[in-house]
Amino acid sequence: YAAPGKNDYNTGAANSGDLTSPPFQIPASGAYGLHFWYNYEAESSGKRWDNRWLQISNDGGPFVNSFQLSDDQPNYWLQSPEVSLAEYAGHTIRIRFHFETLDEAFNDFKGWYIDDFSISPTTLNCGSNPTPDQILALNYNSPAAGKICPAGKFAWYSFTAEAGKTILAQTTAQSTGSPLDTVLTLYDSDGVSVLAENDDILTSVQTDSRILYRIPATGTYYLRVRAWDHPGGGGENYTFTINLKLDDQAPTGMFIYPADGRGFATKPIILKAQAQDAVTGVVKVEFSYHDNNWTSSDWIYLGEDNSAEDGWSFPFDASGLSGQPGYAFYARAYDAAGNSYGFGAWNLHPGSSNYFLPFIRH
Repeated sequence: YAAPGKNDYNTGAANSGDLTSPPFQIPASGAYGLHFWYNYEAESSGKRWDNRWLQISNDGGPFVNSFQLSDDQPNYWLQSPEVSLAEYAGHTIRIRFHFETLDEAFNDFKGWYIDDFSISPTTLNCGSNPTPDQILALNYNSPAAGKICPAGKFAWYSFTAEAGKTILAQTTAQSTGSPLDTVLTLYDSDGVSVLAENDDILTSVQTDSRILYRIPATGTYYLRVRAWDHPGGGGENYTFTINLKLDDQAPTGMFIYPADGRGFATKPIILKAQAQDAVTGVVKVEFSYHDNNWTSSDWIYLGEDNSAEDGWSFPFDASGLSGQPGYAFYARAYDAAGNSYGFGAWNLHPGSSNYFLPFIRH
């Protein structure tokens, strides 16, 4: 669908168009479904603007809206879900693809392409599964199993949360062998307003989805799981697990080197710390230093480590330090929810490897 001689449908006015099939007689026995592949680029992937409808006419009657495409990826060839033709068994139907801009604005897009149209015996086999778009209650720390079946289905969940709390919602699918590439969306209490959305934890590498979000107001919220290749993605084996956690606890940590009451080398050294968080994980550790003059000097901020690949560490040049004990290093670990925990190595003596004093906090 595009204006003649152009690569868009911008005519300067609202416009629409149809691609209509010849008549097909659906057998009276057996179950049949409609399939097609398509590619599109339009103003929006939503239902409000630049509508893309599949319409059906029964026995010469008017065309009636049957299925609207939405929430799908533009500029990819995607497969439709199977559209059931069970109610038309023994009847003659025509299929129409209807494109409608609704207004004259934002029509500089390539439009809608249809290919590989077919009517064939149904392939639906979803076993026992919640009704499409049924909302299920999701509890904290209680993983729930689900599947996207049939293709085009959304999996919806509701949960309650208090204002100011940070929630972590996460799916596991491809990481456990499912062909499903999830997209996770968090909706406000109205069930319509999108608060956050995530496709991959790590783009094209870690394809399961996760959302970390601080709740703005006490109430009920909603999570939706869909296939990345919606609406065609789905089937009996498109399984996933969704887990909801509340992160209101600080991480834990301690210094590995130097340790409390010990010495450290008077040369360039690597400060090493251990930090853990069981819910959202530690995302960074900040390091600071204090000399042994506690009456007239202050803490010096050294910097932060943002990766745990080689442990939580930071370089420090202790060359030239000498004198009495009393030096200290301090670190603060932060988890992904913003919770933090501070810990230190106290009463340190530069240039000594066996110095020890009882643990004293300053």
